[in-house]
This record gives sequence, C-alpha cells and structure tokens, in this order.
Amino acid sequence: MNIFAAVVMPHLDDAYALARWLTGNSADAEDIVQEACVRALRGLDRYSGGNARAWLLAITRNTAFTWMARNSPKALLVTEDIEALAPADDAATPEEALIEKADAAAIERAIGALPPPFKETLVLRDINGLSYREIAEITSAPVGTVMSRLARARGLLMAALGSPQIKMTSIDETLLTHAALDGELDAAGMLDFEKRLAGNASLAAEYGRLKTLREVMRRELVKPVAPQTLRDRMAAMAAPRSRLRQPARPRLGGPWRHRLSSRRGSAALRRG
Repeated sequence: MNIFAAVVMPHLDDAYALARWLTGNSADAEDIVQEACVRALRGLDRYSGGNARAWLLAITRNTAFTWMARNSPKALLVTEDIEALAPADDAATPEEALIEKADAAAIERAIGALPPPFKETLVLRDINGLSYREIAEITSAPVGTVMSRLARARGLLMAALGSPQIKMTSIDETLLTHAALDGELDAAGMLDFEKRLAGNASLAAEYGRLKTLREVMRRELVKPVAPQTLRDRMAAMAAPRSRLRQPARPRLGGPWRHRLSSRRGSAALRRG
C-alpha cells in the first residue's frame, strides 16, 4: 500500500482543521495543508512509524507558523505567564448561563482572537481531541507548558464569553482542574481531586464552568473538513507513480527486413 496514502490521507481533515483555526482563512489553510503534505511526502523516508496523526499535525503546525511569521508576525508575540489572567473576585458566583448562551459565531470569534500558541493548544485538545503528550510532541513544548497554555486559552475564552475566570488558590490547582476535566489524571489523582472538589467552592465553580464550556463547544462548533478539491489533489499525490513504459523496439519485418538483408548482401560482396 502507498505509504503516503496510509500515513497522511486519513488525517487530512485534522490537518486542515488546525490550519483553518490558526489562520482563520479557508484559502490560506488549504495552501498550508498542501505545502505540509508536500513536506510530508519529501520526509517519508525519515518517518519511523508511530503516531502518524501527530507527525502530520506537527508538520502542518510548523508550516502554518512559518506562514504566519511571514504574513502576520505580530500575531506570534505572546506572553506565557498564566498568572497574567485577570481573575474575578473570589466571591464571584459561576456564570455558566453566560457560557451556555454562547452560539457558534461568538465562540469562533473568541477562539480566533486567541494568540496562536494558546489557540493551537485549545484546538488540538478541544476540537481534535489529542492528549497532552500528543500536543507536546506536535508543538515541541513540555507537557507543563501545554497545560499552562490550555488553561490560559480556556480562561481567555470564558472571559470573552462574559464569564471571567475564578481566582484559584494556586497555579497547580488551576492546572489540576483542567487535567481532571481532560481525563489526564490517574485513578489516585482523580480521587484526590474529587476530595478537593467537595471542600472547595471556588474549585467546584471553576470545574463546573469548564465542563459547561466544553459541552457548549461540542454542541456549537463544527470541525472544519478538507475541501474535496484539496482531497483530490492530495489523493493524486498519493497515487503510486506508474513506471514509464519503454517504447517497443520495431520488428524487423517488411521494408526493415529487406533493408537489413540488402546491407548484409553488400557487406558480403565487399568481403568477396
């Protein structure tokens, strides 16, 4: 089976969705994915197996960031300080109703306004459904950085939808809450989190808002899929190249045989 077809084609929609969210433009996303596929084709000899989706998304992500650095470099400037989030008052009550009322257009605008490192992490986790380790592999960032970016992205998203983040007692508590939501904790870690949840109203409120945000995103957002024209071009690229057929040698019949016989006869006369 063609390696390109087996490794790249099943994940074309994921690659397009990532490029579409990062650039906010269908035409640019299509160009980025096509370039990423060309890079993937050239790099197949270096593909050692394993997670093909993460491999392709890493190429797509790098291609998209190269494009953004060339076309919108200011968008790549961002702070990684999770504590820079503007917290709400500790006594604030959960405003899940505001999140619940958000429609697809409002969510898309809010995601579109996120800085690219936060946006890609949110898209890879909440839209493409990748694990923290897979996102770390794709973005070449430590898992801790992935967790921080995801928490920051969701906090900014909720604030944009009118529900500011609730102040946590520590950054660790914030990251723990997101990890619990994403199923990244083991059984012992989840048991410990549930105990904390029972005795901490702010933690319970934040966890409830995050669950509501995830449910609304699943309800409202439609994952972009690769256009058929792009799929057709990539399928053509995936098609095995047929060997060039050598032109058939002419049979020595008819006038060819007559000419050859004449040449042989002339040569015999010269020797005689």
